[in-house]
Amino acid sequence: MSVRTAKLPGVDTSEYWDLIERSRLHATDLDDRAEWLVNELARLPLTEIVAFRLRHAEIKKAADTWTMWGAAYLICDGWCSDDTFWYFQSWLISLGRETYERATANPDTLANAPEVQRFTTDAEDLEPPEWELLDYVADEAYERATGEEDGLARTLEEQGIELPINPEPPDDDPDAGQSISARKLPLLAALLQKGT
Repeated sequence: MSVRTAKLPGVDTSEYWDLIERSRLHATDLDDRAEWLVNELARLPLTEIVAFRLRHAEIKKAADTWTMWGAAYLICDGWCSDDTFWYFQSWLISLGRETYERATANPDTLANAPEVQRFTTDAEDLEPPEWELLDYVADEAYERATGEEDGLARTLEEQGIELPINPEPPDDDPDAGQSISARKLPLLAALLQKGT
């Protein structure tokens, strides 16, 4: 089924966040939340599954900055590869719209998030701050709805839509990298005892 992106119905920003928030009501584990989202999306018209995927990419882009990468570096205990940062962006979405929008405006506000504060403990059972499965829920829902493996990818390709698959922060900070952490994120650095 071809989808004209200019006329995609449903799954606007509020509806996207509503699905994310509802997934939290149905499960606490991120894997279970992803499965709930797949089930919900698979019930929607195909155009809305596509719209969810496009909306996800659009919303995720707000977290794709060097300062946020610095925050991820701190939260991930001093190691954050491209893949780790890519899935960290989806984990931020798992925290909910209010926390996500506050953090994308100022990543240092993550120091106030309970989900980040838990990383100050030495608990060995802490899950890493990543939600890889969120990037694939629309693809899986599309496959369940149509029986077509890689059907969503083909639909996007037919429309000439190429979504990013790796972080690509804009080159807007000459000091990008690890040094960004303490300088631009003093609250987060202090919380996680990485120094300033």
